[in-house]
Amino acid sequence: MSTPYNKTGGRGDLPLIPGRMWSVARWAVLGIFGLILLMVLPRSCTRVETGEVGLRKTFTGTVEMEPLSPGFHQSLVGQVLIFSAREVLVPVKDLHPVTADKLPMEDVDVQFTYQVNPRSIPLLYTKYSATYHVEHDREIFVMQRFIEQFVRSAVADAIARFPALQVNDKRTEIVGLIQEDVNGKIKREGLDKDIAIGQIVFTTVQ
Repeated sequence: MSTPYNKTGGRGDLPLIPGRMWSVARWAVLGIFGLILLMVLPRSCTRVETGEVGLRKTFTGTVEMEPLSPGFHQSLVGQVLIFSAREVLVPVKDLHPVTADKLPMEDVDVQFTYQVNPRSIPLLYTKYSATYHVEHDREIFVMQRFIEQFVRSAVADAIARFPALQVNDKRTEIVGLIQEDVNGKIKREGLDKDIAIGQIVFTTVQ
């Protein structure tokens, strides 16, 4: 039996792959590679937005103390934590402080704003317990629960100075006492250069 020849005239060689098939194979490989990149790249970079601070957390769990500025930062190795550096509005609801005449208020709600110095975020995050911070929608709000405790305590102490029938009429005075109390506690903790408390207001008093 005769041995088949390929197109180059060689005897017994495998048939050559046509050029068009090589082209299709090359584009298929490039397409698969591009698809892999599309799947990997979104997870390999984290964007720090304006008004945010990023901190890098290594694969060993160590948080680096150098803040990351707004922009894209690689997170394929390790993780980039995102922190809010904006002024934040925090509601504090369903309080039941007791008045000077020993009557519990039916419902008291307040809200306050606070802002953390961006340069203080690394130290505050690593120094204080994780229970003092709040994580929501990819952002970490440093010291939010810590300040909430101060506000709750200040509301209770301020309202305890007034009889129930005077609380509504003395709201402005009570807010002033709350503000003074909270700011005083922050200063005594040595945090007055790290955390700024904005306006505190009642939203419900019953």
